[in-house]
Amino acid sequence: NKYVVEQDTLMLAAPELAQYFDMLEIEGRRSFTYDTCYFDDPSCSSYLHHHQSRKKRVKVRMRKYLEAGLCFVEVKLKDKRGMTVKKRLRCGLDEYGTLDQRAERFVQDVYSSLYGRTFKHTISRNLEMRYQRMTLVAKVGGERMTLDNGMHFVLDDKEQLVDRSLFIIEAKSAKG
Repeated sequence: NKYVVEQDTLMLAAPELAQYFDMLEIEGRRSFTYDTCYFDDPSCSSYLHHHQSRKKRVKVRMRKYLEAGLCFVEVKLKDKRGMTVKKRLRCGLDEYGTLDQRAERFVQDVYSSLYGRTFKHTISRNLEMRYQRMTLVAKVGGERMTLDNGMHFVLDDKEQLVDRSLFIIEAKSAKG
């Protein structure tokens, strides 16, 4: 479940949220920068299949966690029960934004192991984005909430900045 809320609304909800959630803090930081590069074919099949709620679909992205100095190729698919399956392959920071042979083989292997067929799409770098993320972790039950803001999108030669007072909030739990 994803929601867009304004900063004022989030601040009003903060005392209530604090009763049930702790904020992730690592080395004194509570907000972390994510760079994400999505890969798709020229027809944007990955994007369209997601919005059409196709049962067999794949999302390929590369994510760089700036403060942690980590980079991964991530492949997200849907299994037979409709549950999201995410597999990651660690990459060097200098590899961000490109799928080398090892990464392409990883995408192929993940896809074929779940769907039993070859991944036939020719994908390339598409949409890129950068944002700040804070994570709330439930004191009981294991649920999490991510709060993203400061979103900056780049597609070809076009850029879009989202008002920093807007947050995308996503609730995450093991049982969906």
